[in-house]
Amino acid sequence: MFYSMNYLFEMILENNYSFIAAINRGDFNKSDLMMIISNTLLRLGIPPNHRGYIYLREAIIIKINNPLEEMPVTKNIYPDIAKAHQVSVGSVERAIRHSIEAGWKRIHLFNQEKVRSDLFVLSVKRPQNSEFIAIIAESIVLVINNQKEAI
Repeated sequence: MFYSMNYLFEMILENNYSFIAAINRGDFNKSDLMMIISNTLLRLGIPPNHRGYIYLREAIIIKINNPLEEMPVTKNIYPDIAKAHQVSVGSVERAIRHSIEAGWKRIHLFNQEKVRSDLFVLSVKRPQNSEFIAIIAESIVLVINNQKEAI
């Protein structure tokens, strides 16, 4: 079950007025980005007490900071995160997968009424780690770009 881009935009913009104000003022910084990523992950049901939550947040930041580069998750992003946290690449992958699975189960149980299917095909399968990271990063980049264009 994928969220539509429209739903992700609404979710990112909702209750993130300080984030939007920072973009509009031109003083958008890393703490604003961390806030919006954290809020998005929480709203998608990703439990913050999992190590994968922290790794996901870092992976999304890496993806946002390198939008034009093709960054294979297993070759570039996971090793960077593993090195920063002094854990194995496999540990990073497992923790991210586990967090996405936990969030996916929560979404199915509690938020089914919010799922929209206008752009993505409904599926009972959870997205792969790389798909999830790319979708969230791209959604945030598009929101940022749309806000900058609106100025």
